[in-house]
Amino acid sequence: MLNFYFTLENGNRHFYAITSDSKGYLELRDNRIIVILNKIGSIKITSLNIGDNNTEVTFEKGIKVIFNNNIFGINHDHYDNYFKGMEEKLLAFKEEEQIAKLKARRDRRINRERCKKIKTLIINSSLGLSLVLGSVGFTKLSPSLGSDKKDKDLDKDSGISLETTTRTRDTALINGEEYEVDGLDVEEESEEQEVTQEEQETITPRIIEEPTHTVSIDLSFTSLRDEVSRYSETDKFCGELIRYYSKRWGLSPELAIAQISQERPDIKNGECDNVCQLKGQFYENRSFKVPVYDDTGFTGTYDEFTVTSSSINTLEGNIMAGLATYAELRDQYGIMEGLFFYNQGPYAINLACEYYGLNVDDYIGDEKTIAARDLIVNYYKANGKNHGDPLYLEHVMARFPVNDGENINISCYRNGEKEEIAINRILEYNMSR
Repeated sequence: MLNFYFTLENGNRHFYAITSDSKGYLELRDNRIIVILNKIGSIKITSLNIGDNNTEVTFEKGIKVIFNNNIFGINHDHYDNYFKGMEEKLLAFKEEEQIAKLKARRDRRINRERCKKIKTLIINSSLGLSLVLGSVGFTKLSPSLGSDKKDKDLDKDSGISLETTTRTRDTALINGEEYEVDGLDVEEESEEQEVTQEEQETITPRIIEEPTHTVSIDLSFTSLRDEVSRYSETDKFCGELIRYYSKRWGLSPELAIAQISQERPDIKNGECDNVCQLKGQFYENRSFKVPVYDDTGFTGTYDEFTVTSSSINTLEGNIMAGLATYAELRDQYGIMEGLFFYNQGPYAINLACEYYGLNVDDYIGDEKTIAARDLIVNYYKANGKNHGDPLYLEHVMARFPVNDGENINISCYRNGEKEEIAINRILEYNMSR
């Protein structure tokens, strides 16, 4: 079992690994913290115990985390999104746990009226949970311990805080029978009547979404060994972060790693600054609202955050701002066209269309990527300017970890729908006709 203790001291979050003998604590480094937070964010919860001061959570893979409840109630560092997501995950687990307990005790079918009332009870219990979490320091929709304090707060043998209280059970009366809301220990039903399938199912499974359509684009590029190696270096250096946010925001992780491999400076002595090559003056105090996706599609929720001068200079903050920028461009222009505009700036197509007297709407969308690319390149040539990388798309594709000569398929979401891009390799540079 891997044990961790996440706490708050002097307004700052601190992260500790509990040693195997449960008597010592090792403070974790930032890169290790990120790996652990990503890990527990991606695996299932198996048990949850909420106390007045601490919440003990057991995850799959033999991981246990003790959260100081106050750690969820602040909003000032680059871990905010993790804790916002973790709070929602804890709420969802508790609600699913309650529903599962009710179903297990409803083997003998009950009548239609009771079924409806129990559904209402489940909803009320979930709302009650939100209030409980709020009372112990959780804030809905919000990412070193001194040796003396450790000795006071933690049991010497287990290394786990014992500052918990016994939860009282509230009861609800339904048709003269008592139901315990907290444990949901429902007494056996005496009547047995059939109910409809619709009433039996309180959760409707979502269907994994298939691509709505595929766009085919021809590009000429060569996958060189050093370019693919650069992809591997990026993946090793910050791949965990890139994969976490790209999956969460409906992007292709492989495309995101390839793009950042093209953008970033060289990694020297295990360090690399400004991996997404963002200009700070354009990002400070810039706010993002990025749609959140899972394997079944758009979840109906958003990640909202504001870039600060300090956050953009951290590895995670830089990646968040870079991928959020691309996510905005993807939704507005297209998966591949948005990628090109990441390099050129979205204003470039407006300048080019105004210069040539063209309608900008005729150059928007993945089907128009090559035409828009060539129009922009020609515009800057006509004005004697060097701007961005005219071969940005080819250079990013060359980073993909595929054998030379293989085509590339990219799947990701755009405006709530799943789309697929088929990149076909051609021998000559593709000029629009």
